[in-house]
Amino acid sequence: MVRRILLAGDAVGHVAPLIGEDIKFALIAGHLAAESIILYLRNHISLYELGRIYLSKLKKSFYKRFKLEKILLKMFVKRKISSAKMLNDSIMRRAIAELYTDRRELHKLVLASLLRVPAILFR
Repeated sequence: MVRRILLAGDAVGHVAPLIGEDIKFALIAGHLAAESIILYLRNHISLYELGRIYLSKLKKSFYKRFKLEKILLKMFVKRKISSAKMLNDSIMRRAIAELYTDRRELHKLVLASLLRVPAILFR
């Protein structure tokens, strides 16, 4: 059993569920992995602690965003809200662009966009 491997990016599923973005999250995870490895190499932590610290850093970094995106994706699928319907609405187009470019946090975009969903559904 190999115990000295930290996975990041597509290899471990660091892909945003809602928009499919992966490069940004792979880079973040790689950076966090490097920070954890540096701690290990400087003999400040054990191999076990290395894995635990890396996972903790990931959870604090973007795992909450992924969890919220999974919830939204399930809601969109259940309500049959297609990306075409979302993109036809100018306010939703702007919100999606802000999501891709990280101009606003996901939970703030969701709250601002929730009122648009009924209008999109019943067009």
